[in-house]
Amino acid sequence: MLKEHGVAIPKTHDLDVLLNLLLPHQPKMALLRRILNILTQYAVEYRYPGLHASSRQARSAIRHARRVREHVRRALGLRIGKG
Repeated sequence: MLKEHGVAIPKTHDLDVLLNLLLPHQPKMALLRRILNILTQYAVEYRYPGLHASSRQARSAIRHARRVREHVRRALGLRIGKG
């Protein structure tokens, strides 16, 4: 969505940073802040060997990611499907 608004996209795994760049263009995305902060830990902490998420944590992260995906697709006017 940042690209659609002409915003330069920084190289980061911090979803809160990306959300803050998006909010001036899509203020309703603020509703996703808590979920994005949860998902950020999976993008960073579990990326490298040593730490791993439990099956329960992984299922929860997938549910959160699907919720974000649906919200973004809705904001872009795209069909919301399974997946």
